[in-house]
Amino acid sequence: GIKDKLKADTEIFRTSNSQDYNWEKDWSRDWERRPVDLFWSGYEGSCLAVEARLNGHPLRIESEEKLAYALKKGLEEGPLDKKFAILGEFFRSGRNIYDRLGRGLHISSSALKKMKRSLVENLMKFEQLSPPAKERRGIMNVFAPKKKRLENNIFNKEQEPLLYLRVWNQSFPFVRDIGPDCWVLPWKSDSTKIKRIVGSRIAYWLPPIVCFEQFEQLKSELAEVKEGEFFCSGWEIFDFCRLFPKLKFRSDWLFNICNLMAVDYLAGKNIQAVFSREWKDDLIPLNLIGFRCAAAWNPLISLSRFKPSIKTGEVVQNSHNDRFFVMDIGNGISGLFLLDKPAAISVRGSGPIMCDIAVAPNENPIQTAKDLNRMIESVRADRA
Repeated sequence: GIKDKLKADTEIFRTSNSQDYNWEKDWSRDWERRPVDLFWSGYEGSCLAVEARLNGHPLRIESEEKLAYALKKGLEEGPLDKKFAILGEFFRSGRNIYDRLGRGLHISSSALKKMKRSLVENLMKFEQLSPPAKERRGIMNVFAPKKKRLENNIFNKEQEPLLYLRVWNQSFPFVRDIGPDCWVLPWKSDSTKIKRIVGSRIAYWLPPIVCFEQFEQLKSELAEVKEGEFFCSGWEIFDFCRLFPKLKFRSDWLFNICNLMAVDYLAGKNIQAVFSREWKDDLIPLNLIGFRCAAAWNPLISLSRFKPSIKTGEVVQNSHNDRFFVMDIGNGISGLFLLDKPAAISVRGSGPIMCDIAVAPNENPIQTAKDLNRMIESVRADRA
């Protein structure tokens, strides 16, 4: 920074101003592509072969044509580097190794094109595969590995089938017209509207924390609360559980809890989890203690602490006709939401359900209330 005491007439030069420069124009799509090393082999009269390895899986592609001597440049002198530099949308060549490829050889451009297409298709398939399990060697391979035991009771057949509606909007216009079992409202939401809620419990979601000052501020505010239920999206939940044992804290689905060991660990800290949206509903044990995620009303796609390029109150559309809008989440964090409304809410199991709501700009709140009430009634009828 600039020193406090500077002599008169000291020259100060500005090196950069992020407001005046469009950084996006210098962004290269190649930086996002995953590099893949390509090993080439072949000799006159044989097929050209390329080998690669992705996620621990080997891959080999051979040409349909046979290699022949080139009239000008051989494949190792540039054609392969140029042809295979970009491998589809998600990959690029890292290194091209020609140690096992004969010098001065050639095949047609159409044959190289077919090889590249086959290589990209197989890389896309291998990208979806998990790495192969490492083989246990020696005498220990005789004994099966022991499974880690769960230390806490994370199953209960007698859970209450409650419906929680979490509202992302800082100001929600129709809380009186919808009747979930529990509202999950922003911690800094409008207190006048909260007083109008009748017949439903109230819980709160806490904004993401990005600095120590925000943690201290929220800690001082929670110190004034005698009882309550709070949903946290960050690691501060463990400090809050330690500091305020009388309050109930839940880990949000942003924690990505999708296995029994993670649920068991949180249970040991007296924390119930909202299960990850990536955990398929049919794979979650029916009597597992925790919150299941239902279809979201305009789902949250991402969070960012940087200034959004989309203006508040604006709806934008991409080339796939998907529409998005931005909303302030709190603590300088903005959320990107997809305009998408579920036709129904259907969740297995007997435990509580968490359904997220984000009212989009220019959305009709009266119609939204009617549609949400219809879905709530259908859920209660299914679970009756």
